[in-house]
Amino acid sequence: MADAPPVRDHLSLFREYAGLEQKRTGVGVSPLEYQRWLDLEQRLASKFGRQGDDANSSERRETRLRVEFRTPEELRHAYICELARGGVFVNTPFAPEIGTELVLSICIRTIQQTLELPGVVATNNVSAGFSTEFLGMGVHFGKLEPETRQVLDDLLAGVGPPAREA
Repeated sequence: MADAPPVRDHLSLFREYAGLEQKRTGVGVSPLEYQRWLDLEQRLASKFGRQGDDANSSERRETRLRVEFRTPEELRHAYICELARGGVFVNTPFAPEIGTELVLSICIRTIQQTLELPGVVATNNVSAGFSTEFLGMGVHFGKLEPETRQVLDDLLAGVGPPAREA
């Protein structure tokens, strides 16, 4: 069995995907470009743990939740500024490399609970809609336990207005 391609190969695939996504939602793509976009979406989804439409099945919501995540170097503190059922955008200048697996720890004061959310870094310094306005990372959640998923859904239902589309 072949080894997984290096992270830089996934980064080039993501860049190609991002370019096609911008074109697809803007001026439009040709049938061949659309087929390539579908292929890239499927390949990236399988690499980063997104399954079907579940990762995109809810709106992104603006929020400001304090989060901790451990990098190989140290424990980092940051803020989640967009939350969705499939992942988050964490505003931080210390984003690990794309493909890095990590656990986000979110302390939810209203219910006196800390959520431990496994995920993988899917983007660096590119937020939803491919904006580069904020430094940070997009993290796609891994498999969540049903109880954790319920707390996340409840949290999502109670946070701010829908995020701006870029």
